[in-house]
Amino acid sequence: MRQEGKAYNCFCTPDEAQAIKLSLKSQGDKRNYDGRCSHLTEEDVARRKRAGHKHVVRFKVCLSRPRFIELICRRILEKTTHRT
Repeated sequence: MRQEGKAYNCFCTPDEAQAIKLSLKSQGDKRNYDGRCSHLTEEDVARRKRAGHKHVVRFKVCLSRPRFIELICRRILEKTTHRT
């Protein structure tokens, strides 16, 4: 999954991850994690692994609206819109 770009290594400690979650919740954000480690370069990841930093693998999540919902909504709107 990582090679396909669908997952990434996260080096946040459990305490950091919890603090991120609480911070997001206090801002009204529904996410549990902000994806900060998803932008690490391969060099950063390799360096942290060599240094012995523990990590987990996180799946990348698409935050944009799924296209199929837009298509369904557009069709519904087209059917309900009165044209003169």
